[in-house]
Amino acid sequence: MSTTGYAAQRHEVDLAALQEAIDAFPTEGGFYLLWRANCITDIKALPVSEDVAEWEEGRLFGPQGELRWRKGADRRWNLLYLYEEGSAPLPGFERGEHYEVVFPDEGRRERVGQYLWGARAVGSTGHWVETRIPRELRYPRDLAVLPREVSREFAWIRYCEYRTPEGAVQFVRLMGRV
Repeated sequence: MSTTGYAAQRHEVDLAALQEAIDAFPTEGGFYLLWRANCITDIKALPVSEDVAEWEEGRLFGPQGELRWRKGADRRWNLLYLYEEGSAPLPGFERGEHYEVVFPDEGRRERVGQYLWGARAVGSTGHWVETRIPRELRYPRDLAVLPREVSREFAWIRYCEYRTPEGAVQFVRLMGRV
């Protein structure tokens, strides 16, 4: 069973409009991720604790939807809000294009998700290590942790796909906990 999802956009908004959208995003069960050319934050639980004006791009995501933004010229941002039928758009957003939303784990006994970078010893409460990334990774405790091998465990995150009528995946929306 699938549902209808919407991709609502706002173009070239100022910092106040971006902050209004961020403040209106539901925080329960949500996470965020910010990045710029030489740096990326760890995935963190909402609410956002950084100054978003200092970052080139960002994503807020959770069970209710996903808000993405990218900085353009002259300190203006382009915003995309993905949400499913039954949820209201954030203030300032029109309904937007509609898509079929497919949950890859629907009808399966186990949840399906995307594995994140890094691993740690089974049962450890320490940070995650990935040899290709020259620092420890930190993920919120609310994310699912699954043993994938006898001695190591991995963090992962649930997602859904927004598909066109032809079945092509247009967006992959992060949802948070598995």
